[in-house]
Amino acid sequence: MKKIYVVRHCEAQGQDSNSKLTEKGLIQSKSLSDFFSTTRINRIISSPYIRAIQSVVPISEEKNIKVEINVYPNAYLVQGIYLTGLKNLKKHMKIWT
Repeated sequence: MKKIYVVRHCEAQGQDSNSKLTEKGLIQSKSLSDFFSTTRINRIISSPYIRAIQSVVPISEEKNIKVEINVYPNAYLVQGIYLTGLKNLKKHMKIWT
């Protein structure tokens, strides 16, 4: 069975597409990599936003997997179907809190 992990970016300096991670965000990205260290990952897909890419770079480097940039940053890929907006995403996924 395939699993999809959806991860929000780590703490960033702002919400602009060019905003970088804060020092805390960089530490969080390393923790994220540690969390997934024993998880089999085949692909890493990120929005083109700097904060999102920086969030997954440690995983990419540890797993030696190239980060794929999603050319539709406002859409979510679920089971091969692009859904626009979080409202549609919630209908098709179980959300854990």
